[in-house]
Amino acid sequence: MNAVTQARLQVLVGTVAFLGFDQATKWLVNESLLPGDRFRLIPGIFQLTLTYNTGAAFSLLNKNQEFLIGLSGVILLLLLIYLFTRISFRHGEVLSLALLLGGTLGNLTDRILTKHVTDFFDVVCIHYPIFNMADIFILFGALGICVSHFRSTKTVS
Repeated sequence: MNAVTQARLQVLVGTVAFLGFDQATKWLVNESLLPGDRFRLIPGIFQLTLTYNTGAAFSLLNKNQEFLIGLSGVILLLLLIYLFTRISFRHGEVLSLALLLGGTLGNLTDRILTKHVTDFFDVVCIHYPIFNMADIFILFGALGICVSHFRSTKTVS
C-alpha cells in the first residue's frame, strides 16, 4: 500500500472515529438532560445545556433542514473529491480532513434522523452560542487545513 492510499485510509478511519465520538456524546447528553436543562460544570463560565438547533451556526437558516442537508451533502462531496484526487498530502491534512468529514457527517446525521442538531456545550461567561463536538471538529479541521497549506511544504506521497 503506497503512502497516499494509506493516508486516505487514515482519513476514513479517523472520520468514522470522530463521527462515532460525536454521536456518542449527543446520545449521552440526550439520555442525561431534558431540553433546556443545565448542568453547571464551572459556575458562571461553562455548563452543559441541551438544545436542539434547527438552523446552522448561530441558528442561521433556522428551520431550513432541506437546504442545510443539501449544503452538507455538497460539502461532503467536495471534501471526498479533495481526498480522492490528491496525489500527496501536506503535514496535518490527514487529521484535518478526518475532523472535517467526521464533524460534517455528525451534524448531517442529526439533521437526517431528528430534523435538528443536538447542541450542549454552553460557554455562559461570553454568551457564545451553544455547540457540540461536531462543531469543534469542523472548526479545528478547517483551521488545520488552512495551517497546513500556509505553513507546510512537507507532503505524504
